[in-house]
Amino acid sequence: MACRPVLAAVLAAVLAAVLLAACRGRDQVPAPSCAVVTDHVIALTSAAYPGHGDMFTSRRLQEIAGCTARQLSAAERRCMMRATDLPGLAACRTELERPRPRPRQPAVAPPLPPLPGTKT
Repeated sequence: MACRPVLAAVLAAVLAAVLLAACRGRDQVPAPSCAVVTDHVIALTSAAYPGHGDMFTSRRLQEIAGCTARQLSAAERRCMMRATDLPGLAACRTELERPRPRPRQPAVAPPLPPLPGTKT
């Protein structure tokens, strides 16, 4: 009878370890490449704008290069792959990529009038 609580504790510990490992493993799945993400974006865009597919596919290499240059995070690329339409794709943009308001330019003082007796 004394074995049952010990066995239950061991099984609970093993189950917790397995679940923890499964959760950690999900984050270690490699993120999709920029080529895969770009192809998905092109498919979504082509579905949203029928008849314009050639326009989007002709820019594929430039879009892959842009994705690489922007250094999208793994989370952003995974989010983009989960999107099923353009609004879902837009929701994946981070705050850092959203357009920021321009800083205000400092006011420029008007020029001073010339001093008396000086040539202008």
